[in-house]
Amino acid sequence: MTEKVDKLIADTIEFMEDDKNTYNVNTATTNKAIQNIGAIFQAEKANFAYLRELFQSDHEAFQSSIAAKITKLQEDLATENKIMDALAIKEEKCKVL
Repeated sequence: MTEKVDKLIADTIEFMEDDKNTYNVNTATTNKAIQNIGAIFQAEKANFAYLRELFQSDHEAFQSSIAAKITKLQEDLATENKIMDALAIKEEKCKVL
């Protein structure tokens, strides 16, 4: 009977050691996977920050370009209005004569 108990204890110890080894391997694998995922997310975060800066820079350049074009159109309109006013004055003078 003692032999059976000793065998049972030995089998239990072996099972527990195997279980502990499996647990350790699984834990190491999981930790490594989590670290890799963390590194991937950090890289993606950096990529998004870079893209945000690019978009912001492009947007500012676009806004500046639009503002310059609007200013040019306003200047052209003012010049056109002056020409139209001058022509209207000349036309009035011609009608008077």
